Amino acid sequence: WQRYMSWGHTGLGWVPTSPNIPKTTSPIYYAATGVLGGASGVDVGIGTGAAFEYAGAQGINANEFTSAISRLGWPGVSFSPYSHDGFSGCRIAISPNSPADLITLDVALLYELNRRKNGAIVNGMHGDELNLFHKVYGSASLYNALRRGQHPGQITQGWASQHASFRAARQPYLLY
Repeated sequence: WQRYMSWGHTGLGWVPTSPNIPKTTSPIYYAATGVLGGASGVDVGIGTGAAFEYAGAQGINANEFTSAISRLGWPGVSFSPYSHDGFSGCRIAISPNSPADLITLDVALLYELNRRKNGAIVNGMHGDELNLFHKVYGSASLYNALRRGQHPGQITQGWASQHASFRAARQPYLLY
């Protein structure tokens, strides 16, 4: 194993960690839409053969949403419009070695869907659903930032110093 390799490059078998993580590529998609999937009234493909490979909601113009997300420039990630069961948005295709920051993509997808739904996605979360969203993300800070209308770039910039500290702290423990 080398650091540049994805699981598929190892030649090792994949053991699904969940019914929604059935493929070697599933964790990549979970990183890109896992937080979004905890939000109210969204579709990330759960229940299909492509869980976490979608980002959509009811009443979204799939072509316009897909164009807007594509214009943000995610290297190694492409998007195509989709519509099914009353939901529409984009289907996501991620290259296994994509250099894109997938959690930033997750936040951008959530922000753009929420904006197009006039805040209904974030404002629609209450009780157990809101508690689960906070657990998936790790705190209430993303929810609060989105309620304030904070742009994804501002949200993720707020992580920069913690991210740099983590990367420095982990360095001595990397084996490869």
